[in-house]
Amino acid sequence: MVHILPQRHRDPGRLRTTPPANKNVLVMVGIVVALFYWVHSAVVDKVFFHESLTAQLLPRNENARFNRGEGVLMLLAFSVYAQILSNKRRRGETALREREASLAAAQRITHLGSWEWEIATGALRLSDEEYRLFGFAPGSAPPTLDAFMAAIHPDDREAVADGLRAALGGAPFAAEFRVVWPDGTIRVLQGHGEVVRDDGREPVRVIGTSLDITERTKAEAELRRAHEAAGVAYRAKTDFLATMSHELRTPLNGVLGFSDLLRETPLSDEQREYVETISTSGEALLRIISDILDFSKLEAGNLALETLDFDLAATVEEVTSLLTVQAQPKGIALASVIAPGVPTALRGDPVRLRQILTNLVGNAVKFTQRGEIIVRVRLVEETTGAALIECSVADTGIGMTPEEIGHLFQSFSQADTSLTRAYEGIGLGLVMSKRLIEMMGGTITVESERGRGTTVRFTARFLTQASDEAEAEGTSEDRRIHTRSPRLPRAAEDSLTPPLRSRGGP
Repeated sequence: MVHILPQRHRDPGRLRTTPPANKNVLVMVGIVVALFYWVHSAVVDKVFFHESLTAQLLPRNENARFNRGEGVLMLLAFSVYAQILSNKRRRGETALREREASLAAAQRITHLGSWEWEIATGALRLSDEEYRLFGFAPGSAPPTLDAFMAAIHPDDREAVADGLRAALGGAPFAAEFRVVWPDGTIRVLQGHGEVVRDDGREPVRVIGTSLDITERTKAEAELRRAHEAAGVAYRAKTDFLATMSHELRTPLNGVLGFSDLLRETPLSDEQREYVETISTSGEALLRIISDILDFSKLEAGNLALETLDFDLAATVEEVTSLLTVQAQPKGIALASVIAPGVPTALRGDPVRLRQILTNLVGNAVKFTQRGEIIVRVRLVEETTGAALIECSVADTGIGMTPEEIGHLFQSFSQADTSLTRAYEGIGLGLVMSKRLIEMMGGTITVESERGRGTTVRFTARFLTQASDEAEAEGTSEDRRIHTRSPRLPRAAEDSLTPPLRSRGGP
């Protein structure tokens, strides 16, 4: 037995009250008596009414004679008033029963019971649903605190008692506990309550509720188990991807190395074409393997950014130079523009920045059949020792619909699944780029229209090098603006500020 208070509580038992007597009979008797005497007075001696009934019902006034009609009216008025009171009480009782029935139905539907504990007497008043929550039929168990504490799981009983003691001290009562039904079923309840105090701030009673949360607890347990299982599968997948990528890179590097050596030997035109195909295919496969390896590192949280000194203009130049080889056969003009005022002597991870730019510009070249691709760099904001840089890649390619844009940053997916067959790639580049950009403290957005091209913008935050180093670095206009052959149309060149100079052009 768990004692909440030092005193022993009495069990007053269930209080039973006898319903009030029906007053309708009394009212009707009054009406009948009044009518009887009124009729009787009209046919018998008048003295009878005056001397008997009047003397009994009304005080005798020696100075005034009793009016027989007034007495009857008074009795009738009294009877009507009593009937009105009776009807009003009956309507109130009916409304009260309806409210109690609605409350009981609401508690039954929501599995929410209510209880009230009188501290002085130990009496415990419970709703029907509270009985059911503890596994009892309504009214079948003694309404005592000890009886219901005994139904609580032994491992949780002391915690509930501690919660009630703390509530008497002023803390709110809140507890989750198990109850064991008479048939052995275990349910989980959530209890809440508060203490009612008198004018002297002494606790008088505790009122509270109990909610059945068994199903919710089961769902939460299932969710935890599923989350743990998913974590195990996730780690296994990540480890597998990392291991596979490393294992595949070793023989593939051998294939690429020997294809380079073979290219240096005397070969016929047909043989040289075969070697070039081997080399191109091997490099494409190596890029895919590298993407998978980087993706597995990102998911595992093992990819960290470096902080190195680098030149922003030189990094952009390297990317455009590398991808010019792919743009030239299509007749696509590839240009880069660095706006005035952009600090180029930065500190950050140039390798990952180059990876992001290569992916975005590579996608632009891949999905553009004619026109131009322009890489623009501008300064968003600069603070002491740091700068927020925005890079954008705009193309005149096939473009996308809003629905397709929504699938861009999903792993192993492309905007249109049919593009997987028409263009190489497995859909990891943009996912990795987005995560790298977020690691650099930036964001990425996409603007596109089907048939009108696409513009991808991203921001990244870098540290700036010391001012004297930045001034010594110096960035001329030639390093800020670059255009790859073929030359941009004159209208496109005029739209850029300052005008582009085409390499190899006049």
